Formats: sequence, C-alpha cells, structure tokens
Amino acid sequence: MAALKVKQDMPPPGGYGPIDYKRNLPRRGLSGYSMLAIGIGTLIYGHWSIMKWNRERRRLQIEDFEARIALLPLLQAETDRRTLQMLRENLEEEAIIMKDVPDWKAFPLPALSRKQRTVLVVCGPEQNGAVGLVCARHLRVFEYESTIFYPTRSLDLLHRDLTTQCEKMDIPFLSYLPTEVQLINEAYGLVVDAVLGPGVEPGEVGGPCTRALATLKLLSIPLVSLDIPSGMPGRGGHIGAWGAWVEAPVPQLLVAPACLNLNLPSLDGPTLG
Repeated sequence: MAALKVKQDMPPPGGYGPIDYKRNLPRRGLSGYSMLAIGIGTLIYGHWSIMKWNRERRRLQIEDFEARIALLPLLQAETDRRTLQMLRENLEEEAIIMKDVPDWKAFPLPALSRKQRTVLVVCGPEQNGAVGLVCARHLRVFEYESTIFYPTRSLDLLHRDLTTQCEKMDIPFLSYLPTEVQLINEAYGLVVDAVLGPGVEPGEVGGPCTRALATLKLLSIPLVSLDIPSGMPGRGGHIGAWGAWVEAPVPQLLVAPACLNLNLPSLDGPTLG
C-alpha cells in the first residue's frame, strides 16, 4: 500500500495578512477626583438631611409643649374639682359625726397667750388617727398653731387624703417626738391624743406609737383624748383602775361619742359627747 502524501500547510499565496498587536483593555472606572466629588456630595446631603430632621423634631416638640401648656388649666381645674369634692365629702362625714354633740364652748383666740395657741396632735395609723388629722385641720382654720406627729402613716385612702390636706394647709409634721418631756411642755400648750381608738391595742400599731404613749403619760400640760384614751379597752372592756393599762395616758378632757359607755374612775376632767 502506497504511503499517503503529507500535504504541508503552506502560507497562502501572497503570505498572511498583517497582525494587529493592539490590546483591547477594559473600560476604566471613575477617577479619584470623581470618587472624591461623590463622597463630598454624600456628606453634604447627609448633613442637610439631619438638619432637616432636627428642624422637624423641634417643631413637633414645640407643638407638644404648646398643647401641654394649653391643657394645664384644664388639668388644674380637674385637680381643684377633685379636691373640692373630697373636702365636701369630709364635711358631710364630719356633719354626721358631730350632729350628736350638744354644745361647744369657744375661747376667743386673742385672749390666749402664744404658747396656749400651740397644739401638738399625735396621730396613729388607725381610724382615730384620721380623726386627729381632721382635728389638726380645724385647729389651723381657727388660727391655732397645730403641729402633727404621725409616726406610722396608714396607706388607707382617707388617711392619705387628710394628710395631703394638712400639708397643703402648711401644717408642720414632726419627724420624731422628743423624749425629753420638758421640751414638749415648753413648746406646746396642749396635746391631743389620737393614737389609738376603740378596740385597738398598743401592740397593734408598732413601736413608735407605743413610745409616744409612754411620753404622753409624763406630760404636765393639758391632754385631750379623742373618742377614747389610747390604750383603754373599748366597748365591753372591764376597767378597774387606770393602772390596768400601763401605756394609757390620763386625759384632762375626753371628746367621745355618746354611744361609748365608758367608766373612767380616775378622770377628773370633763367629757364632750
């Protein structure tokens, strides 16, 4: 078998055409100056957006303040309405309580010395303490210089309302009761005992009230007890002598409802009720 002839690939007649050595490079991106300009423009736009947002926020804040200022008279009127309603309810309750009191004797205030005008009202956390707060409020209305010692404050709504009323009337509250009896005798002309009420034992109101009762026993100035002398048994209680309740101070005047049947063997002062 004859060998095949190898055909050599020869250049075409006239040779190959010219070869183009030009490189097709990709398109260039943004230049450095362009990037700098874009960055500066972005910063300026962001700063302008923040200033615009701040102006809008200040405008909304001003509108909110103006709305609150416009509502202040309405809110104050509502607060005054609630205060007047509370005072009216208290006056109605006091009218019901005091309707059974037959008569009162009033002493003209100018006839009293300045020391006789100062009254210390000692209040407890029970119902009798609320009566003491009302007593202090009425004394201030009649231009007496009343001071309240309220060591154990009650969370009851009535007690809180009466405390708020006394604070708004600028009646001072003592943070502690001096243990030196002579200081109390020199500073006040009268002490009102409103610590305990009927059926309340000294141990139920805590240590501050118990210590206050021990101090009241040693006073030489007049002592007025409201409803019942603190520490004395109430209805149905058997009393033999004042020594039966060690912590009970002996009052010179007792303001008690007529419904309480009390037997006070050592009480020489008058009883209102």
